[in-house]
Amino acid sequence: MKWKNFRLPENHPSYGADFDGKTLFSTTGSLDSDFAKMVETHCFKYENIFHDYPNHTFLFEICDPSDVHIIRENFGKTLIGVVEVATT
Repeated sequence: MKWKNFRLPENHPSYGADFDGKTLFSTTGSLDSDFAKMVETHCFKYENIFHDYPNHTFLFEICDPSDVHIIRENFGKTLIGVVEVATT
């Protein structure tokens, strides 16, 4: 699959940053924790949708067998919101 060019415009303050043109998978305060990697595992297959909406944050609730809670839950992911972030 060919991805569109999602680089920021040259006048954008983050133009050329390491994350420019990439999807960032994160959890509260982390881009590289085990939980952030879990998010990427669950959500990578939706990256084409993320690229169709640049400068948006997609919020998911992830329920994974490796992170069991006291309350019974269905494993998987649930989209709970989409927020447009500032682009200038």
